[in-house]
Formats: sequence, C-alpha cells, structure tokens
Amino acid sequence: MRSFALLVLSGWSLASFCLGAGLQVTPILQEIPRGETTALYQVRNTGEAAVTVQVSARLWQQSNGERLTLDTDSIRTNPPLISLEPGQDEWVRVALMSERTDEEQAFRVYFSQVPETAQTLHPGVRTLIRLDTPLFFQAREPQTNLQWALQQKAEGWQLQVLNTGTRFGQLTRLVVETDGGRRLPIAEGVLYVLPGASKTWRLDLTDVDVQGGLSLQVVSGGQVQFQPLNNTE
Repeated sequence: MRSFALLVLSGWSLASFCLGAGLQVTPILQEIPRGETTALYQVRNTGEAAVTVQVSARLWQQSNGERLTLDTDSIRTNPPLISLEPGQDEWVRVALMSERTDEEQAFRVYFSQVPETAQTLHPGVRTLIRLDTPLFFQAREPQTNLQWALQQKAEGWQLQVLNTGTRFGQLTRLVVETDGGRRLPIAEGVLYVLPGASKTWRLDLTDVDVQGGLSLQVVSGGQVQFQPLNNTE
C-alpha cells in the first residue's frame, strides 16, 4: 500500500520556488497593477518523472489575525490541470473575472501535485507538493500603513499590528528587544497583514522589561525597520 505525505509551502517571497521533488513555479508573489486583470505563472517540471499539477485559486481574507480562504467565482485558472514531462514547462493564466474595485483584492493560488503522479526516490511513501502563493490586484491608491501597539491585557503583554492602509503588509524576522538586550523572536517565515486586518502576539515580558523600554525590529517591504514600542493602554 502506498501512503502520501503532503508538503505545503506557503507565504514565500522569493521570485520563484523549486523543490527537489521537481516542481518549479515562477513567480511566487504577484501584485497586479490597475488596468490589468491577469497573472501569468510559469510551471516547470525539473524532476525525472512526469507530473500532473492542479491549479486553483480562492478568495483570501483575514479574521482575528487568522487566514480565511473562500470559494469564489471571481477568479479563474487556465488551464486548471497540466501534465508535464521532465524538463517541460507551461504557462498558467489566473484571471480576475469580476470588476476591479477601489480596494485591494487578495487571493491564494494553489499548485497541487496530483497523487497518482507523485514520485520519490523511495518506494512506499509518496511526497506531494502543494505550493500556496499570494496574488494581489492593487487598490486604486496602494499604500501600506502598519500601526504597532504594545498592550497590557489580563493574560499579559501583547504586541499588535494593524494595517490601516490600502495595500498588504509583508513582514519577516519580527523581533522585540528589551533595554537589557533580551531578544524575543515573535514570528518566523513570511507574514502578510491585509488592509483593515490585524495580528496579535502574546509576549513573554515583565512590567520591568516594559518600563526599561522596548524596541521592535522587523523586515517590511524588504527594508529593515527599527522603532520603539510604547504602552498604548
């Protein structure tokens, strides 16, 4: 009996991603400007066996800091299913079927290896690839505006970020540092904050840490940013 392991890759900010199993997608993140309604992806089989890939897309929202994806008729993939021989590539179009709005429209595009064609170097277990990529259709006036707040709640100190802008915020390597030099890594990997959405983290801090002063280090939009954190409540 064969068993399958699903490998999900989500939130990457690289121009492309290639896994040893043999599936490469370019680009990973797309932001479509005003006046355009189609995103193009190049899917390539870099492995030694044929693969079949299903392409799908879902509406992307955030609620209480968590991702929420929904079925939608406003986005369409063409073709929705592709078969690739070793070394072969194909272009996939993901088109917005609804009217462009003044607000940013966010989707997740999925490239899923079909189980029957999954191959590994060892018999028995087949590792499947499912690449999860962000797709944005820009707002009329795109601008990211992240507001940071340090808050004391009944359960302890919390850090909150709120996006009051019209464009998504992309964050990596989020660290809070105390005046005494103690560093608290908050989040790993790539994090997105959609317009109007917020994200909250619980911090392992004492009142003494806060009174001594805190600073925030974060990579946002490819730039390293430093800023002091002040209690807002």
